[in-house]
Amino acid sequence: MILILSYSGDSSTDYVIDWLNYYNYPLYRFNSEDFYNLAISIDVTNQLITINNDTLHIDSINAIWFRKFGLKKDFRLFYEKNINNSHLFSLNEEHFATFQLFTYMLKDKFWLTSQEKSSLNKGIILLEAKRCGLNIPNTLFTNNKKTVLNFNKKYKDVIFKSAYDPLFIDYGKNCYSMYTKRLTSKMIHTIPTIFSYSIIQKMVHKMYEIRSFYLNGRFFSMAILSQADEQTIIDFRNYNVVNPNRIIPYTLPLNIEKKLTLLLNKIELNCASIDLIRNQDGEYVFLEINPVGQFGMVDFPCNYNIHKEIAKELIKFDNGK
Repeated sequence: MILILSYSGDSSTDYVIDWLNYYNYPLYRFNSEDFYNLAISIDVTNQLITINNDTLHIDSINAIWFRKFGLKKDFRLFYEKNINNSHLFSLNEEHFATFQLFTYMLKDKFWLTSQEKSSLNKGIILLEAKRCGLNIPNTLFTNNKKTVLNFNKKYKDVIFKSAYDPLFIDYGKNCYSMYTKRLTSKMIHTIPTIFSYSIIQKMVHKMYEIRSFYLNGRFFSMAILSQADEQTIIDFRNYNVVNPNRIIPYTLPLNIEKKLTLLLNKIELNCASIDLIRNQDGEYVFLEINPVGQFGMVDFPCNYNIHKEIAKELIKFDNGK
C-alpha cells in the first residue's frame, strides 16, 4: 500500500491519487491537519497506526510520498489559532514528538522526498552546488548594513531575498508573499545598521529562467520567458495573471543534468523542483532547490504527465522494484 502525506488543499496530490485510482492501486492519504483533528493511536509494540477507525499495518506500507505535510511550524500555528494562551504552546512539542515516532516507524520504507529533507538550508545548498561544479550567483548572508553597502558598491546591481522560506501573510481578504527584489539606493538608506538576516546576491541578467522537476533520475524542465515583462523580470513568481509569461518545454544540457544529479544525490533527494537562470552569456546559473515545490506549473503547459509518472514511481517501489 502507498501512504501519501499531504494536506487537504494540495491539488497535485489529488491528481496523483486520480492516477492511482485509475490503476486501482491501494493507498491511504493522511493530511497534516488530520494529525490534530482525528483520533490517532500509535501502537509501538505491535507496529500499528490507528486513525479514527482505520488501522494501518506498518508491514503493508512500502512506499510513502511526502508532499507538503505540515511540520513543526504548522502545529505551532494550530495552537496559536485554537489556544489563547502562549504558555500552552509547549503542547506543540508533544505533537511533534508523536509525529517523529510516526515517521520513524516508517523510516525503512521507500520515501519520495523524506520528511528529513523537506526543508533545506539555502546557503548550504548553494555551497554544495558550487562544489558540484554548478555556477551560482555571488552570494552574501548578512544582517550588516555596512557589508551590504560595500557589496552593492562592488557589484552595482544587487538583489535580496529571504534566508529561509518565503513568508505568506494573510491579511483580511488578501495574501501577501515575499519575492526576490532589486536592492535600490532608497532601500539601503532606510534599513537599520543591524537587520534580520537576508540573502544578498549579485543580480544575474537573464535570457530566461528554468524550472526543472526532478523525479528519481529524470528531469522535466521548462523555460520561462520572464525577462520580457517588467513585473516578472526579477522574479517570475510575481505573476502577471493578465499577461502571463510564455512557457515552453526545455531540455537541459547533459553536463548540467549530471551536475544537478550529483548535487541531488549528495543531499539525498529523489524528488525536487530546481530553479536556474540562463544568463545573457549563455551560462547556466543555479539558484535553489525546493524539495516539495510546485510541479503542476511544469506538467500542464509542457504536457509531461508528471502526476502520472509520480503515481507509476510509487507503484513501482511499493512493489519492491
